[in-house]
Amino acid sequence: MCVWLPEWPLQRIRIVQPEHKHRPTVLYAEASRKGHRIVACCQAALRCGITPGMPLAEAQGLTGTSRTQQAEPLFCEHNPEEDRAALNRLAGWCQRYSPAVGTEGEDCLLLDVTGCAHLWGGEQQLSREFHRAVGQWGLTAGTACADTIGAAWAIARSGESRETVVPPGQQAAVLRSLPVRALRLPAAAAGKLEELAIRRIAQLQQLPRASLSSRFGPEVARRLDQALGALPEQIEPVRLAEPVEVSLEFEYSTGDRGALEAALTQLVEQAVGQLSTSRQGVQQLEICLVHAEQQNTQLTVGTLRPSPSEAHLMELVRTRLERTELTEEVAGLHVTITAAAPLESRQHQLFDTVEHSHTDQEFARLIDRLSSRLGRQQVVRTELIPDAQPEFAVRWVPALDSHTAHRPSRQNRPTQQIQQPPFALPITGPVTWPAAARPLRLPAEPEPVGVTSLMPDGPPIRFRYGDRMQTVGRWWGPERIETGWWRERPIRRDYYRVETHSGQRFWLFRHVTQGSWFLHGEFE
Repeated sequence: MCVWLPEWPLQRIRIVQPEHKHRPTVLYAEASRKGHRIVACCQAALRCGITPGMPLAEAQGLTGTSRTQQAEPLFCEHNPEEDRAALNRLAGWCQRYSPAVGTEGEDCLLLDVTGCAHLWGGEQQLSREFHRAVGQWGLTAGTACADTIGAAWAIARSGESRETVVPPGQQAAVLRSLPVRALRLPAAAAGKLEELAIRRIAQLQQLPRASLSSRFGPEVARRLDQALGALPEQIEPVRLAEPVEVSLEFEYSTGDRGALEAALTQLVEQAVGQLSTSRQGVQQLEICLVHAEQQNTQLTVGTLRPSPSEAHLMELVRTRLERTELTEEVAGLHVTITAAAPLESRQHQLFDTVEHSHTDQEFARLIDRLSSRLGRQQVVRTELIPDAQPEFAVRWVPALDSHTAHRPSRQNRPTQQIQQPPFALPITGPVTWPAAARPLRLPAEPEPVGVTSLMPDGPPIRFRYGDRMQTVGRWWGPERIETGWWRERPIRRDYYRVETHSGQRFWLFRHVTQGSWFLHGEFE
């Protein structure tokens, strides 16, 4: 079975950032000396006049003048490595349907469902189950089941049907009406065939077989034979890194914490030692205390930065173990490294700031110890989120979740219902709003202020803040911020950045419907 994911980079971004799924999505990349160019865009962006190959500056200029768009386009930098990594993770998830899953190109998956389809009620039912599962994430895909990889690839990408199952031995008849480019031919060979008016596979089959290689190259004959089944082709399965696991069973159950710590120290050393050859450090460690009768006890520790130190990890484990009440003796231990990352490497400079580096390491270890002692949810950091309403544009997340939140452990992987796609990685690229246009400090709630203006809807010239009257020397705006009807209390505000004669800078807004003024921030 072949799974085709049209516009895969765009689909991945919409799913990873669901808050932007209704906005036109545009991908750009640096094109050597030509600067940044558009490499892909959705249909909504095409209606705005944006096309692949267009300079980024020109595309951004069109967004300000186009009147057909419903929302401002989202510009993201194209990252092929993240697209490939996400496709490989999706291939790993598809192993629930087939033991051999591979990738083909940049947007296709190949599943060997030989001997597996009957477990789902047949190939048609298997295709429907796959579409149901990925449809929960909003993925659009085309699938085709055929006797050969080449035939399934060609039919899935033809776009004629969302789900296609070719009866055994019928791939030759189905392929006849498809274009020659459906044979996975190189661009040069496909272009040469089209120049000779050979546009369909049926026309290619009518040519003398012996002359195909000499006239068009060996790749044309090879791909045709693979699609028709005359030449065998195998799927190269995607191999995903498995978590490091070590276990120990006691001869007799024990509740002695000293014995448990000694055994855990041995297991952690073994697990960390397996990562040393790949220059990786631990970022999340899961420990299972196995009980004979009651439910097993699960402990999880995480680190802010990858750690290769068994002593530091055991300090965190020991802290968690002290806070855990054991209601039954332990019959065995199971240690799993569920998240690992390459160790940080720094190039030593002539005047290296050793103290600064040591301070950063100590700060990271402090976060680890506090999170282990107080709990992951009690040590938090701020995270920006793309929300139009400023007071909702920041949220608190656990400090350790910056690296480990998107790496689910194997024990916690769901088997039927998938809440999050396996490729939910953060998008790299510029922030979607200018950071310089927002103050660093925002009050918990906007503070009402008295403002004097020359006209009812005009900018402020004076306002009272605290016990002092502030006189505005310069102002910028207005910037309209408005939320939709789906919010419980929709807002319509006109924001102004003002600078007073004393040099202070404030962020003020006027409530459009009520006409009242509020102070919503102070710039540093």
